[in-house]
Amino acid sequence: MNGKFGVILFGAATLALAGCSAAPAESGADGQAQAPLKVIQLSEGHSVEFYRVGDAIVVSEVGKLGTPSVIEAKGLKGAAPAKIFAALAPNEPILPELLAESVGDVPAGEVAAEASSSEAKSFSGDVAQVKQAVTSSDFLASGVCNYTFTQLVFKDCRTNWSNGYFAYATAKNSYFSVASASGAFQVELRQNGGTPFIYPVVNNQWRTISSIWGGSGVVQHRWDITQASGNTFHVSDYFYNGNYVP
Repeated sequence: MNGKFGVILFGAATLALAGCSAAPAESGADGQAQAPLKVIQLSEGHSVEFYRVGDAIVVSEVGKLGTPSVIEAKGLKGAAPAKIFAALAPNEPILPELLAESVGDVPAGEVAAEASSSEAKSFSGDVAQVKQAVTSSDFLASGVCNYTFTQLVFKDCRTNWSNGYFAYATAKNSYFSVASASGAFQVELRQNGGTPFIYPVVNNQWRTISSIWGGSGVVQHRWDITQASGNTFHVSDYFYNGNYVP
């Protein structure tokens, strides 16, 4: 069932939903800012952060508008966290926590039916070409709405979205991108309805977050943008059981 404010897709043991309400969702009282395992500082205001969230490894890159993504430039989008760490910090030992996760196709019996949002659109471009505050055209031209992942469960792309947002699906992994068009807000990640972990986004900033599930089977990943009343942003997300295809 497709609608203006949401898309619901049913597959094998799968529910995927994306949407927004007139008022932003509030953070749960038990929400918390997650302390990273490691932060690799690339330049002022530009870093890559590694987190352990339950049985998942989360890699987040954050930068100022106009700063190109180093993960994108090095062809590391959707790569195993240990590979990303080794590429960005070649002289440091890889964190043992990053070696624990499994990345790759899950058994066929656990693969949800492949589906995609009818509202997702295809564009091409290079995020490194963005030189000023991100407009909807910039966001679409960066290609974030046109990534390819194997065993895709659900994807969504929204530009000039305001007040709040959510998307969730049951899958092995998820990839989330957001850019502030105006104002600050926070991104919340929940797995199987647990405690939300919070990642801030300030005005004139973008953030990508990759959640790689290291446990057995699949898990419900849920992304929320909250504390965004009156603010505008662009967002895309993917839920998948396989790997990124360059």
